[in-house]
Amino acid sequence: MKSATSPLLLALCLLASAATAARTDEGTWSLAGSLMVDTASYVGTDIDLDLYAGQYVQTGFLLGGYAGVWDNDLITILEGGATGKYHVLDSLASPFSPFIGADIGIVNCSTEPDDVFALVLGARVGFDFFFTEAVALEASLDAHIASDDVYTDDGDEPLTNNDIRLKVGLALFF
Repeated sequence: MKSATSPLLLALCLLASAATAARTDEGTWSLAGSLMVDTASYVGTDIDLDLYAGQYVQTGFLLGGYAGVWDNDLITILEGGATGKYHVLDSLASPFSPFIGADIGIVNCSTEPDDVFALVLGARVGFDFFFTEAVALEASLDAHIASDDVYTDDGDEPLTNNDIRLKVGLALFF
């Protein structure tokens, strides 16, 4: 199965790049995600999955939604909401496209003693590095602040109401 998976993934990426609009033009859809799995964590296996989807409502300006899951043996965090992203200097001549973004949503933190819900505001700054007009590496520094203590850096530290993360993932444009 492993040998069939790689050609299938390659064919899918080539198909996506063949049927695309210009990368951040009005009407272009984007689907992005990042996944981090740490099996050597002292709090069990850490899984951090983030997905973003949206449409460029005008050239360089995306509106959409996001969903995220962070889980280990001690804590589970689920979050979701609306997102916006603006490409600051999007030049088709360069593969780099820096952006700023903002999120608003809700977050649920589930620990052994209780569950906590909170409203969350976020900001991010990053860049897309386009391999083709349809496939990009996305890297961003994300900062979130919540209305209650729902975030933690380590399983044994107390929860806080803020979170800063470096995310690296892939983005598709179609």
